[in-house]
Amino acid sequence: KAADCLVGLLFPIIDMTHNIFLYDFNGSVRRNRLQDAIFKDMGQKEEFMRRLEDERNERHLLTKKKAAATKIQAVYRSYRIRKRFHAFLRENFDGSGHATTFEQLKAQIGRLSFFFRPNIDLNRTVMLCADAVSLSQHHDTMAFDHLKCKKMLTLAINILPYISRDGNYVPVLRCIQVYLPNESSSSSWLRNYYHSIITLFINQFDLSQPLRIEEWLPPRADTILRFLILPANRSTNRHLAIEMLLVTLMERPFEKYVVCVITPFICQLIHKGELNLSEIIHSLREGAISTIIDMKQAPLFTHLLAMIVSVSPLESLPLNEKLLLPGYFADLVEHVSRPVTEQRRRSLNSDSDTDDENVESAISTNVGGAPLATIGYYVETATAVLTDCALRKWFVVSAISSEGGVRALSSLCYFLRQNAPEAFLTLLCSLLAYKEFMPRLWQYIVSLNIRAGFGATRSLISVLEQGEYISDSDQNALIPPLSLFIALLSNILRTIDDDDLTNGGQSSTILPFTLAQIASIATHFRDLTLGLIDVAYPVNVSAFPTNVTESPDKRSKWADLFKNVASITKVLYERDSRLHFMSNGFWSSHNRQVVMNTSLWRTGKGRRRTRERPFQFVRLLLRENEDNANEEPPTAAELRNISILQSIPFVIPFMHRVQMFTELINQDRRQSGTDSDVHDAYHFVVHRSTLYEDAFWNLSPSKVPDMRRPIRVQMVNWVGLDEAGIDGGGIFREFLAELAQTALDPSRGFFATTHDHLLYPNPLAQFLYPSNFQDHFYFIGRIIAKLIYEGQLAETRFADFFLAQWLGSSGDSVLDLEYVKSYDPLVYNNLKFLKCCPREEVDALELDFSVIIDNLGATEFLEGRFEEEWKRS
Repeated sequence: KAADCLVGLLFPIIDMTHNIFLYDFNGSVRRNRLQDAIFKDMGQKEEFMRRLEDERNERHLLTKKKAAATKIQAVYRSYRIRKRFHAFLRENFDGSGHATTFEQLKAQIGRLSFFFRPNIDLNRTVMLCADAVSLSQHHDTMAFDHLKCKKMLTLAINILPYISRDGNYVPVLRCIQVYLPNESSSSSWLRNYYHSIITLFINQFDLSQPLRIEEWLPPRADTILRFLILPANRSTNRHLAIEMLLVTLMERPFEKYVVCVITPFICQLIHKGELNLSEIIHSLREGAISTIIDMKQAPLFTHLLAMIVSVSPLESLPLNEKLLLPGYFADLVEHVSRPVTEQRRRSLNSDSDTDDENVESAISTNVGGAPLATIGYYVETATAVLTDCALRKWFVVSAISSEGGVRALSSLCYFLRQNAPEAFLTLLCSLLAYKEFMPRLWQYIVSLNIRAGFGATRSLISVLEQGEYISDSDQNALIPPLSLFIALLSNILRTIDDDDLTNGGQSSTILPFTLAQIASIATHFRDLTLGLIDVAYPVNVSAFPTNVTESPDKRSKWADLFKNVASITKVLYERDSRLHFMSNGFWSSHNRQVVMNTSLWRTGKGRRRTRERPFQFVRLLLRENEDNANEEPPTAAELRNISILQSIPFVIPFMHRVQMFTELINQDRRQSGTDSDVHDAYHFVVHRSTLYEDAFWNLSPSKVPDMRRPIRVQMVNWVGLDEAGIDGGGIFREFLAELAQTALDPSRGFFATTHDHLLYPNPLAQFLYPSNFQDHFYFIGRIIAKLIYEGQLAETRFADFFLAQWLGSSGDSVLDLEYVKSYDPLVYNNLKFLKCCPREEVDALELDFSVIIDNLGATEFLEGRFEEEWKRS
């Protein structure tokens, strides 16, 4: 293309007379010698320009190499000269011998500081320190030059980490002790000082294996550790020295020594009065906690602070410093947690025989059995100290006096709830004694705000009620106080009856809220439960962060919050179903389309078929563990409906729930084929005289594994003759009704009755049928399930407390004191009396946590699991 362009440019110069000799046979322009020379010169030009560029790059590279060689030669010459000069100065230093005057000492310090290398000049520095100590015995150290003194101390401190176990470090420490100035030092100098002292201790002494708390140290080890407190005693800024000491102790290589040796040593200093908790609290105001958190050492410092608090007299602290303690612990425990796989996922209502640990166990050698210097050990020591009676009191005082105290106490309770449920129960019981705390806590929860668009603010709880996601910082602000409030309210509602709830807010009851306030709280929790379901199953996924469920800790946090909110909502609904303090239709009037309206399912006249089955999402409740690959995945709306049905079904109108239950049974019939396969029915014969025994034998799981299939019965009358008729379903329904009536008859022993003739399982059934009482209850349950499956009514009334416990999930009980009235009115009246009885009268009754049970004439004495805790308290 270039040649053609050049020909076009040269074409006007050439004689354009349309000579045929100007063209070749194929029509191209014939070139002459001049044109060939021009094209040849162009090719040589490109080669010439390329050659010039290569020569230019080569000259530039040579220039750089020459400059680099010059720098290397200069650096080497400088290094060689310094080495020679250092050797010359070392010869002069060694030739000068011992310093006998301060002037000689200043000269020696100047020489040493110029060529100082810690690993090479170790012995020279030790000798210099010895000379300085010797001079201090005969001369006043105040006459010594201040700058040279600081330089000498810096040299002495820098060699401490290099002194071996066989080396002599006494002159160095003695020099530091004599010449350490009585003035404030910089934070960097202090950190270097503490680092060197701790490293010296580590090099000189080994920890015992296995690790244990060293409460007694050899004299030499104790002497070294005492230099940790020396800058605080000499410095004019004592708080800065303590702050730098705490920060230096948090360095990761020192962790085991801090736990086993240095922490007990600091506790001994506090016990002797050489250090106090007030100074440590004051030093933490300067930002040490944030520095420690940035160092990822919050668990270790939480353990250190907890141990210091455990040996400190809290009564001597000023009030403002007492109120600061909860905030410090709250900032720390937010970064302290067991791994999710190691957290104790035990319910707060567990019946396990686990005793609470006392505070003294935190100071013992083996705390809770967890290995030393591990997260489990730090958590156990912290929880043991945080549940101390004196600390609990100041935590509550701080929470009542300020919003910061509420936040701190909520964070501490959330930490205990996640890592030590038993310690959390201890603290929770203490909080229940302060009636004014719960209103303060609820006011704090509803006052938490988030900045919305155009400068407006919205409360965090309302954001969640609308099903909108909140940031991590907002979660940390809202979830701990909300979880604490739910725990407190749940425990109060379990211990009060309906009369106490009606008279709530008065001084005679422990409930600090009036009935109108309870109604407002119920509204919030109903909407909050629905909002959390919307957050869990968002319709518009792009509006939510993609990392919401990535972290196991975050998933656990949201799951626990939803479980707690749904549980308290159930409790409030049960109370409202008895007292009716909410408006009519409140629970289903939440302005949310939980299910489709029935008018949308029906089709007009003339339509051949419906577009969609009513409550089609209930098919997902019948799914097995392995889902059908051909089935469509559930939508977000279907997942929301399922979650509502499984957690708070009462927010759906009752008739809708009946229709959904019917749809569920019909769906199961279609899947199992029990509605059409009549010929594949179970057949057996029962006698009217032994109806229950024959049914128990013939309907055992081994003979009838699937009770959903049709069952046909042949009845034998009282005289032993077969009753006429063929069972087409009617005889079986009669048999099922009589069987249920017989099984639930209190005279048979499986069920007992309350004073108002309501049924509940008989606790003595295991003694009446010791060999197979569980099989009988399982059989009765299958019969009741068959009645429900067939849609057959039975004239049976169970006790409310039995139904509430039967239908409730594990750890989600809604039982309260009101149910005791139905079970045993005498026990109910006695419990009511104890609630209002003065403590002196309770002590006079000599009550304990034991019970005497009469098992069919045999008396049995059982001591409760809380007996030891009661005696200890």
